[in-house]
Amino acid sequence: MMKSLSLTARVSLLFSLGVTLVLLGLGWLVAWSVDRHFQEMDRHVLEGKLALVANLLGKADSTEVLGGVPKELDDALVGHEELSITLVDAQGNKWFASRDLDFPAELFRVPSNHGLAVWREGERGFRGLKATVTTGDGRVLIAAIVLDISHHLHFIDAFKRGVAVAITLAALLTAGLGWLAV
Repeated sequence: MMKSLSLTARVSLLFSLGVTLVLLGLGWLVAWSVDRHFQEMDRHVLEGKLALVANLLGKADSTEVLGGVPKELDDALVGHEELSITLVDAQGNKWFASRDLDFPAELFRVPSNHGLAVWREGERGFRGLKATVTTGDGRVLIAAIVLDISHHLHFIDAFKRGVAVAITLAALLTAGLGWLAV
């Protein structure tokens, strides 16, 4: 026959379990909040670049001016290595691409303008935004803007590991403190 745990042990374990559940909930809430913050920051960056693209193309009211847009876009991306822009015409032909990054088909299947698409390619993660833009001379293009969010994903993963370690240590500490208190 098994001997039941002492009252001290049961109270300590119950106390530790309660604290652990509270900490797990708090850890989840903080991780979720950080992830939402990154999403909003990324949306802001993507929408800003989309506005830049729409502005440059909207001013392109002739073939000559339109021919200079790719250089202006390249210049606008200096210092933003994590950003990529692709412009596609109505037939799906690439009109401009800032990098040789293959945009996944799901980015172009986002149901409405300004909906964020998120995907991974191995260890790298991306957020993308697409919208229809019109040039000053009436041409319609699809602008796809992609942000490499790998640094955000690495941070979130490290944060979650840190929280797991902290919760484990806190559970052990509260079990010990509960035992001492009882």
